[in-house]
This record gives sequence, structure tokens and C-alpha cells, in this order.
Amino acid sequence: MSLQQIPQRVLDDLIARTDIVELIDQRLPLRSAGNNFKALCPFHQEKSPSFTVSQTKQFYYCFGCQASGNAIGFLMAYDRLSFIEAVEYLARQQGVTLPKEYIGESVHNKASPDYYELLKQVMRFYSATLKANDRAIQYLKNRGLTGEVCKRFGIGYAKAEWDALIKHFGATSVPTLLETGMLIEKNNSRYDRFRDRIMFPVRDKSGRILGFGGRIIDNGEPKYLNSPETLLFHKGSELYGLYEAMQAQRHFDYILVVEGYMDVIALAQYGISAVVATMGTALTQKQMNRLFRTSQEVILCFDGDTAGRQAAWRALEVSLPLLGDERSLKFIFLPEDEDPDTCVRKMGAEAMLKRIKEASPFSEVFIKHLLAQVDTSHVSGQARLMSLAAPLLAQLPQGVLCEMLIEQLGAYTRLDKKRLLQMVFPDQKSTPQKVVAKSGMMGLSAVDKALCLLLQHTKLADLLERVDDLATLPQPQIHLLIELVQLLQLQPGLSTGAILAHWTDPKIQSELAALAARPLLLAEEAAVTHEFVDIIEKLRKEVTSVQLGDLLVRIRQNDLSTLSPTDQARVHELLRKDEE
Repeated sequence: MSLQQIPQRVLDDLIARTDIVELIDQRLPLRSAGNNFKALCPFHQEKSPSFTVSQTKQFYYCFGCQASGNAIGFLMAYDRLSFIEAVEYLARQQGVTLPKEYIGESVHNKASPDYYELLKQVMRFYSATLKANDRAIQYLKNRGLTGEVCKRFGIGYAKAEWDALIKHFGATSVPTLLETGMLIEKNNSRYDRFRDRIMFPVRDKSGRILGFGGRIIDNGEPKYLNSPETLLFHKGSELYGLYEAMQAQRHFDYILVVEGYMDVIALAQYGISAVVATMGTALTQKQMNRLFRTSQEVILCFDGDTAGRQAAWRALEVSLPLLGDERSLKFIFLPEDEDPDTCVRKMGAEAMLKRIKEASPFSEVFIKHLLAQVDTSHVSGQARLMSLAAPLLAQLPQGVLCEMLIEQLGAYTRLDKKRLLQMVFPDQKSTPQKVVAKSGMMGLSAVDKALCLLLQHTKLADLLERVDDLATLPQPQIHLLIELVQLLQLQPGLSTGAILAHWTDPKIQSELAALAARPLLLAEEAAVTHEFVDIIEKLRKEVTSVQLGDLLVRIRQNDLSTLSPTDQARVHELLRKDEE
């Protein structure tokens, strides 16, 4: 099976669906580095990390050994899979069914326990059990849930029996039920973990069941019980409702994080679908990473009491390294005895949407929390404020957000911005200012500069009506530039990872990846646009010069009067352009 036998649309779809940061992080722990992620390169020995993964561009690049590629390329290099094995792997991860003619044999024939399939059958068993239990149905009706929303979230019911799963699935399934956390083994006996509970399946973003949460129907403890940590289920990594949210909408202006399963379901029933919940634990950096990959704006909803505000601050602290000028973190603090479930049922969706719209920005919560601990009317309080703020601000990626926070704190300390910057970043003279587009393109040819900008700002292709007029330039890569522009005009929005998949030549892939990875640190979109337009204009002037040179050679060899009227008009036109 070769690359050419699989349609490009299939490859583009798989790469677009796959989060390369999540894929690589499962094999190679990544740490946030501004808008990208870094690690020690797995393909060569190094002491400091030069392996970079871009979530927005969907590709990886090592500045040390120049290893690069998209999700398919990484699986081939790191997992040592063949091309078709890598494609099949991504297809299974994303729940995509490949046409039979593209399916290979090697991967599907590897025998392994199908934990996902068993958990899917468990979910179906709980759903069927719910339909036959009037008490469980009445409980859900009392909570205001419809049959439609219960079906959408796969809600079910676990019988009040110790061996319901064992009886249903048989003794041969016991080992797998134990490994997936559905059974408990104690004192040489095995019994169902969940009994007499409303069951909520927890799915990954591909829709596969990872585990369950169960809520007691009557009084009892614990009110909520989750699956234990297993090979599939990791509380600190998963978010309840993320799959359902992604099924309901493709683009997220924001994503709201609440505390309970019922909050997610109630809001979804009222048309607010961009909602997820944690697994009963404090938010982790891994979960925040996943949230920011879904939306550039994350809104955290907490109770307004002391415990809720403490939880909000912990979430803020773990989020600091992930924030930046393009990422927004906001907070909602609900009144006492109110949660998103009760809010939306009592006051309707508009009231909840109003709370979402009026959520407090990160900077407001950050400064209020610090000011509550000091008295800035005294010099000692002002010094204390900066001693609290400096180590927190130092965790933020340097940029506009960080500088604005420092300026706001300056109003309470009476120190100028330069002094505050030195306190936060003692090892640097100042934070980086605007960097012009040319900074990351030193030593490149004009064509490579254009490729570099296009790969990192694909919308630039929309500025050009045509580029085939550049084809006569005797420059390396000119045809690659023309092909790239035409590709982006036909398929706007392609990620860098998807772009790389359009060239099968490893040399070209490597060259494009290197250009896409250049750290331009661009500050203004206008500067990028101006630089790109300027490069294209210079290339067009070169075309004019080349064409004029060819005609002038002919003129020297023949009298101008012997040239055809078309050639004579062309000479005059080129001379005019050359003078512009």
C-alpha cells in the first residue's frame, strides 16, 4: 500500500482531526513553551530540548537534527510503523472508518484485549437496564432530563446487585472487567464496583469509553463514584462531556468548565453545549492544555464561597505557563446554593449565557487575590505585593498580557515599568519588544522567505490573484512556491501538518518543515502582510528584468524593426515596468 493509493482528502481529514500535541505527549512528555511545546528530541542525543511541537501548525520539528513531519510521520519514525499502519492507527484513534481497499493486515491482526469494545458493551448494558427500571427513570425525570439528552450522553443505570456484570458478560470477561475497573477484587471475591447508581460514561474525544461516573439515586456515600485509574482512564487527563461538545459544534468561541456531570448535561439540554466537567479532582495542567487546544478562551465556573475561590486560584496557578496574548482565561463565581444545573433550570439559558458573557477576566481575579493579602497604603505592603506577584508573573510567557499585568500592578506600587520588569525578569534587561518579520529569515532567498511566511500565515495566499507569472524565474523552489499558493487557495485553512502531506518527497517535506519552524516572533499582522507583499513584488520585478533581458538580447541580434508588433509592444511594456 503506497501513499498515492490513499486519496489526499483522507490524509487531510485524518491530520485535521488529530491533535499532534496529544499524540506525541502520550509517548514523549512535552512541556509548554509559549504557544508551542518542547521536549528532548527522541531522534538524537541532546542535553537541552530542541524538539518543538506546534499545536496550531500540527507538525513537529527538531532544531538539532532537523527531524520533522506531521502526525503520520511521527508514528512512522517513533513507533516504527509503516505508512499504512500509521494511517490505520490514526483512523482508529479518530473513529474514522477507512474504505476496505485501503485497510492493511498487519495492525488489525495483532491480538490484544479490546478494552474499548467491552466498555462500549457495558454502556449498552447500563442503558438497557435503565429502560427497565422505573425508579431510575423517575429520578432522571425529576432532575428535568429528557430521553433525548440521556441518549446523547449514554446515561444508564447499574442494578443494585453485586454480580450484575459477571452474570451478563460471563466468567471469561472477568479479567478484562477487572483491568478496566468495572469489578473490584477483595478477599478472593469479585463484585461490581457500581451498584444502584445512575451511570455516566466518560469518553475520549473519539467517542471511545474510558470509564464511568456513577451517582447514587437515594441518600448514601459517596454521592459520586468514578472509575479508578486504569490503562485507559486517567482522572487528571480527561474531561467529561468533551466528546459530546465536539459532536455538537466544530468551532468553539469558548469552552466552559463546571464541576458536575449533571451541570454539563443540564446546560447541553438548554442549548449550551460547549461545556465540560472535571473528574471530581482539581484542574490539572494537562486538562488545561487540552482545553486550550479546543478553544482560545476557557471559562472556569466555581462556587463563590471560600472553597470555590481557593479552587479557582489553584486552577489559575496551574494555567499560568499556558496563557498568552492569544489565550484567554475567565472565571464565573456563582452565588451560594447555586450551580449551573439549578441556574439554567430556574432562570433559563439566557441567564446562564449572561453569566458567561460577563465572566471575570484572569487579570481581575489575579490582582484581586493578591491585593486581598496586602495593604498597599504602606511601603512594606507594596513590597509584599511584588514579592507575591513576581514569581507568578515569571511563569507567564513574555508578551502583551504579562506586560499589561505588570503595568496594572505598578499603579499599586508606585514603581515604574522598567523597575518592575527587572524584578520579574532579573536575568533579562527587558521583555522582548516588537520583532520585525525579517528577524527569523536572515540568509534566506526571496522565494524561501515567501515560503516561510506562507507556511506560518496561510491566509497570505488570499492576497494573490495569480502566481503562475512567476514560473519563468530561474530560481530554485519557485515552482514549489507556486504550488503552495495554489494549494492554499484551493484548500484554505490547511495546517502545516496537512500541507506537508501533499508532498511525498522527503527532501521537500524537510525543507518546508524547516521553514515552517523558523521562530519569526512576529508582533503585528500588518508587518507580516507588508513583508510578504513586498517579497512578491520584488519577485515580479525580477520576472520583468529577466523577460526584458531576453528581449534585449534579441534586439541586439536583430533590428528592433524586425521584431513583431507584439514583441515591440512587450519591450515598451517591460521598460515601463522596469522603471516603476
